Amino acid sequence: MQSGQSHNMASKKDKLTDEDINLFRSAVKNTTPLRQKNRKIELPKTTTKTKKTPVREHNSSDDSLINEFDIKTEISQEVTAADILIFSRPGPQNKLLRKLRRGQFEIEAELDLHGMRVKDASAEITAFLNHSLSSGYRCVKVIHGKGRGAKSELPILKNKVNTWLRQIPQVMAFCSAQPNDGGIGAVYILLKRL
Repeated sequence: MQSGQSHNMASKKDKLTDEDINLFRSAVKNTTPLRQKNRKIELPKTTTKTKKTPVREHNSSDDSLINEFDIKTEISQEVTAADILIFSRPGPQNKLLRKLRRGQFEIEAELDLHGMRVKDASAEITAFLNHSLSSGYRCVKVIHGKGRGAKSELPILKNKVNTWLRQIPQVMAFCSAQPNDGGIGAVYILLKRL
């Protein structure tokens, strides 16, 4: 009877399919497992009108994917909760950056970091971006929150995301989202084509 009860409780909480779990495990096989609580990765729904690049098999030595970055890296430029984030590497045309800022790219995947500790957020964003790169996604969204619940005056995750994304060569550009996509509490990320 107890095993039946625990099975019912697990099935109510567990919304991932075996295929989702296996895909996630292969993407984060070289990282330390984290607890499932407060973690959410929303993968896009497939549509017939959009042709996606096939998922590439990769290994830990694949240079096109990112390794977990140094979470202790000093914040390069402090931003407040009200600041708009914008960054672009040399190369992307101004037209692409304008299109990104206007929210005119299809968001192919989304990651919500609300309520996460810095270490957990670092591992999640690494796994998320590696999955996105392997899947051939061009534009994704990360919700870092506005940081209004932070004990310090500056939003911790917003500052960390701003610093981390600048370290990743596969991130061509990023900027704060449009109001209907989270505004200053989220960023659109334009990824390099592999």
